[in-house]
Amino acid sequence: MKKKGKGKNKQKGKMSALVKVMLAINIIVVAMYILSAFCGHINPNTMGYVSVFSMAYPVMFVLLLFTFLFWIFTHRMFLLISLVALVATVSQIMTFFPLHFNNYDEVKTSDRFTLMSYNAKHMSITDEENRIVGVIEDILEYNPDFVCLQEGQTYVKMNQRGINEDLLARMKARYPYDYASNFMNICGFLSKKPVSLVLSEGDDGYFNLEVFKTEALKGTAYILNTHLESIGLTDSDKELYLKLTDKKVENSSLRGVRSRLLSKLIVAAKKRSHQAERIRAVADSLSIADPKAKIFICGDFNDPPCTYSYLTIKGDMSDAMKDAGLGYSNTYHDSRFYFRIDHIFYDPGKCRPVCTFVAKTESSDHYPVISVFENKLTNK
Repeated sequence: MKKKGKGKNKQKGKMSALVKVMLAINIIVVAMYILSAFCGHINPNTMGYVSVFSMAYPVMFVLLLFTFLFWIFTHRMFLLISLVALVATVSQIMTFFPLHFNNYDEVKTSDRFTLMSYNAKHMSITDEENRIVGVIEDILEYNPDFVCLQEGQTYVKMNQRGINEDLLARMKARYPYDYASNFMNICGFLSKKPVSLVLSEGDDGYFNLEVFKTEALKGTAYILNTHLESIGLTDSDKELYLKLTDKKVENSSLRGVRSRLLSKLIVAAKKRSHQAERIRAVADSLSIADPKAKIFICGDFNDPPCTYSYLTIKGDMSDAMKDAGLGYSNTYHDSRFYFRIDHIFYDPGKCRPVCTFVAKTESSDHYPVISVFENKLTNK
């Protein structure tokens, strides 16, 4: 009997050791999770390595859920550790994983305004005509009122590429107003209603900002279309990243690559921080100059939610995906970079989204983001 008692004590000792290890892991995961949720408030120019950790938020969220589930089936008394972290980050959770069940075909009506943001990369750099045709067909299928294009093309360039005349005729009939900037990233628009260009600026790199004035929801609207600095990785860098994220590859020569890639990400983040501040300043000036106008900001930010540039551009505006989307959605789908880096912001005091979604089309390396807006009801 004594021997059995000793065996039981040893088992309890082993269990106690396991619990201690898991508790330590849980505390580390919670600390890193909280950091990833809030480090977007840190300017990359101040603490570069810390600020870019916000990109790891979805991964840290999944790890936190694993610890939460572990305690449910073992020691529920430790659930509180993960639960406090989850409650403290409800806003971030709903930004990444919104829960709004809306059907695009049902909510789109003539008295609402549909906005699409689409980085149509293949329209401008590929030689494959079917890629360009795919982008055109995407736009015609979803039929938004206004299309903000990044890396798009004008009708003139489409003609030069030899696109089917009937397809172009359909596009021109539906969207008689079009524009593309002279900057490299070509931020332009396609619109069903008249549009005037208010501002166009960019740099020698990847930054481009266009401000358009049009009519939306029976009033004046300013639409800021932008493309921010790229993440800074070359094709060879992306190949290295693919090797790093491939479980089958075990190569000691890849040591140190993570540091190199991280350094490039930080440099790009610093550039985007200045660009984001410029965009926010332009949006604020428009609000002051025309207080009754509705303002929308959309485009390829090259940054996921809760990062510094995302929060800076957003300001006191709202994220259409958070307020009318459903579930986690990535807008970039190349080289295993599955991030939502394309966004649509709006003024919550003047309108509200009734449906926002990411269209899963393969016509570009980005998926288009589409949002349907209606005027904000004063009696609610």
